[in-house]
Amino acid sequence: MIHQLDFLRTITWYSILVRLLLAFCIGAAVGIERELRGRAAGLRTHILVCVGACLTETISFYIVEYLDVNTDAVRLAAQVIPGIGFLGAGTILVIGRSNIRGLTTAAGLWTTAILGIAAGAGFFEGAILVGVGTMFALTGLNTLEGRLNIKKDTINLYLEVDGANWVNAVLDELRKKNYKLKSVEASRGRSGLEDHIGIEGIVIISGIELDREAIIDEIQNMEHVVYAIEIF
Repeated sequence: MIHQLDFLRTITWYSILVRLLLAFCIGAAVGIERELRGRAAGLRTHILVCVGACLTETISFYIVEYLDVNTDAVRLAAQVIPGIGFLGAGTILVIGRSNIRGLTTAAGLWTTAILGIAAGAGFFEGAILVGVGTMFALTGLNTLEGRLNIKKDTINLYLEVDGANWVNAVLDELRKKNYKLKSVEASRGRSGLEDHIGIEGIVIISGIELDREAIIDEIQNMEHVVYAIEIF
């Protein structure tokens, strides 16, 4: 097995194919997980990042070994890391005042690029082990977070209540539904109706998935709530 890996670490057509296929599979695995969760960077993006990083590192070794150029074999790969940082930044969204989304996808893109570099360098053991670990972090730990109730997200919520007497009742009902509120402010409703009270605050939701539309619909259907919307 060790002898075969040593052969694959030389720059040949066969070893290049193996490296690119490994990078393709790693990028596809991470990309499929992100695609299923509806993230901006999905299957194609992760494949392109991983394969591109892999080829970049392979080119570096080709230049050193076959073109006999006296240069640093990891110089090209070093430029991939900050480049992926710019790409990852494009997947991060700041929603409202305190809700940030896309950090996991950005980290996944960065890790996928590093895995591609490892595959391109012939470090197959590291690429496979960390690839498996990455998938476990994205899938297994995500489920664990939900079971431990430690994964949180937020919605900047505005709702309108049909009377000042019902404000506390509505807030209590939200708490019963495990919606924790902070920075709550009450004022005259935006509808302009004299007896309506507007409530604005940050709702903290814990769980595996955050279905924003379903949560807003549930709150809007609560007794004494005239309407509820997410504000940005």
